[in-house]
Amino acid sequence: MSNDEGKRQIQSQLKSVIGYSLLDIGHSNKKWNGSESDMKKPVKNTKSMTPQATALRRRAEEMARKTKALSPENPEALSSEEVRQTLQELRVYQIELEMQNDELRHTQVELDNSLIRYFDLYDLAPVGYVTVSKQGLILEANLSAATMLGVARGTLVKRMLTQFIFKEDQDIYYLHHKKLFNTGKTQTCELRMVNKIGTQFWAHMVAAAGNDKDGATTIRIVMSDITDRKQAEKKLRNSEEKFRMLAESSSFAIMMHQGDRWIYANRAAEEISGYTEKELCGMHFWDIVHPDYRDMVKQSGFNRQQGKVLPRAYEFKIIAKNGLEKWVILTGSPIQYEDKATALISVTDITERKITEAALMESEIKYRRIFESFEDLYYQTDEKGIIRVLSPSLYRLTGWSPDELIGKPVTDVYVSPKDRKKLLAEISRSGFLRDYEVFLKKKDGTQTYASLTASILTDSDGRPCGTSGTLRDITERKRLESQREVMLEALRDSEKRYLELSIIDDLTQLYNSRHFHAQLEREIERSNRYGQPLTLLLLDIDKFKDFNDTYGHVQGDYVLSRLGHAIKRSLREIDSAYRYGGEEFTIILPMTMSEEGIVTAKRIQKELRKENFSPVLGQEVYITVSIGLAQYKPKEEIKAFVHRVDQFMYKVKKNERGKICSDDGNIR
Repeated sequence: MSNDEGKRQIQSQLKSVIGYSLLDIGHSNKKWNGSESDMKKPVKNTKSMTPQATALRRRAEEMARKTKALSPENPEALSSEEVRQTLQELRVYQIELEMQNDELRHTQVELDNSLIRYFDLYDLAPVGYVTVSKQGLILEANLSAATMLGVARGTLVKRMLTQFIFKEDQDIYYLHHKKLFNTGKTQTCELRMVNKIGTQFWAHMVAAAGNDKDGATTIRIVMSDITDRKQAEKKLRNSEEKFRMLAESSSFAIMMHQGDRWIYANRAAEEISGYTEKELCGMHFWDIVHPDYRDMVKQSGFNRQQGKVLPRAYEFKIIAKNGLEKWVILTGSPIQYEDKATALISVTDITERKITEAALMESEIKYRRIFESFEDLYYQTDEKGIIRVLSPSLYRLTGWSPDELIGKPVTDVYVSPKDRKKLLAEISRSGFLRDYEVFLKKKDGTQTYASLTASILTDSDGRPCGTSGTLRDITERKRLESQREVMLEALRDSEKRYLELSIIDDLTQLYNSRHFHAQLEREIERSNRYGQPLTLLLLDIDKFKDFNDTYGHVQGDYVLSRLGHAIKRSLREIDSAYRYGGEEFTIILPMTMSEEGIVTAKRIQKELRKENFSPVLGQEVYITVSIGLAQYKPKEEIKAFVHRVDQFMYKVKKNERGKICSDDGNIR
């Protein structure tokens, strides 16, 4: 290849790589007017360039310097070897540039894909993302936020975020916004929001301050819909309140302990132990247990919190505050309360029952000693079940003499031969039986219970060759056990009846006045503690004396009984009615305002209008009641509260019977 041809190839190759030829560089100042020293100057403004761009710029300048070196003042002076070297270097530069272009295209594709993924994550995130200005204008929102608010994303921009915040919760957002800019730290809050169609939902907000591309202050907010969680929390609060109401009205102690301390005790627990709930909550749960049982109760309490299997119930003694020892029975189960392992237990005072059982046990021991003083029957059978030996006491037990039964199958004296098979199965399994009950026939055809103690007989080689044992007549013991069960059942029924009689009015089957005062005190305490409304009704039968004078007290009692049933039909499950005295009745309505109490009073009057109280066939006599009611005022004394309701009732009696007067003073 001649020098001229090589030069032409160099010019063509160089132009295809960098856009101009050596001749352009050497003879024209349109492409490059700088000197070689200009090429060696450091790159300017590299701080604003990416590392990749800076490296590419430096490589381009290096190429320009090399190209300048390859373009002398007279390009015609290049030798053939210089032409080949220059051509080779230009080819290498061209390949490098093509590789760089491929890398740039690949980087651009990855950048585009990352951008798509970012917007997918932003728009399809399960939480709402909102950017607002410092003044509260929505600048940007993802699809989840638009869905929460029920507004198309395009129309959401430039609207005030406060338009979607529930009116009563605006102050929460204002304080949240203010604290964010005062502290500069990320802030969280929970508030109610309202979407486009007016549906209310709970939102959890996390907000952080930032700046947009122009440096303006913005707020980036992450919103989560927590409506389900809030509803679950409300249900939990209601459930806890229901538990507390049930626990406070329970006749047996309900208590909870976490770790080694009591955290809750109802009124019944206070009555059984003699300690107040506050005093109990300052004690270990085993402090009131009798020393003989303390270690057992302590270990069982810790095991219960750990979820270990325990007996369903166990009995032990406690020492009350007044020093008296009491027997109690405890049942319990492990629960989670406030995310902590907790033992929930119920305790019943069984002191009276234990005294009765001790008396019965003493009686049983006395009779057992008498039985054990009797001579028992001894017997032996062979491997086939044939009787071989019998003691003389057989006659006392069965009426047979030994000679009449020896040599006969032992099954002849069993009421059911199957019982013999069961006995053999038991004795084969353990090799020995003690106090095994059997049902035997007597010679006169009657039947008797016997307690059997038996073992397997073996021969000289140790092989089973029959059975031997003793029999004891336990007919009397069985009778006493049956009698004992009857007595215990009667005792349990008596205890239950005594409890009912102590709080129930016999005639009306409503609670009595003593229970009324105790329950009203509990409800007032609960109302003061939780800020819940409480309404009390006082009813008085109109002209009841005239009815008694006309039809007699027996019919008057019948009216009271029917009135009690009518009142029960008119109440909710949480309400309670009481015979206050004579023909007066009270009704406690928890969590009820006076307006709702009026509805209940009217419902009672409506029920009474359905009842004909005439004892004379074909005659109609209807009874009316005058009702006073009032809602409890916080911190009001119980006597003042009852007196206030009583005055409203007498206002009705004085002015217009059969009506209702509430705490607004109006008679309806």
